[in-house]
Amino acid sequence: MSDLWSLFAVFCLFIGGLNGSQRRKSRSLCHLNSAESFYDFTAKDLNGKNVSMSEFHGHVVLAFGFQEPAENSYELMNGLKYVRPGHGFVPNFPLFEKRDVNGKKEDKIYSFFKSRCPAPDGFIDDLSNIRWSPVRNNDINWNFEKILIDHDGQPFARYTAPYEPNAMFDDIQTLMLTCQEQRRRIYHP
Repeated sequence: MSDLWSLFAVFCLFIGGLNGSQRRKSRSLCHLNSAESFYDFTAKDLNGKNVSMSEFHGHVVLAFGFQEPAENSYELMNGLKYVRPGHGFVPNFPLFEKRDVNGKKEDKIYSFFKSRCPAPDGFIDDLSNIRWSPVRNNDINWNFEKILIDHDGQPFARYTAPYEPNAMFDDIQTLMLTCQEQRRRIYHP
């Protein structure tokens, strides 16, 4: 496989212990640009159905990719349940089809994320791990690198793989409180 493949998973709040690269955990804040949003994109789920990301409008979303060698959704789900992370794990959030996250065939949603969110640690992985071309300084570095998206579909922060969702609690809570406050102002002026 010459390109880095990824499954794109989206969920509102998921607390879990999924390991990634052994590098240090770090995050970068994203650049605000209201001209385009996460909700402008569609993706195919594991069953091949087109899903508009606008279905997640009004929710705080955590998006991440992970490399998985599965050939089909059945094999993928069994891999998650019994191997990685294993222990009977069954996702309670939508999973989407494999896609390129870097290189010349890079999916548009990842181009969007990377245009708005700089690489958290400011460098690309060890060159021996790179299997795509061209290489850019803001490429997705490892499985489970995450993008936190606010309720308006604007990327807020990008996190390295070792950054577990429970360590993002303050960022998630801030975005949820902002959403609640905005709704309060709209519906109860």
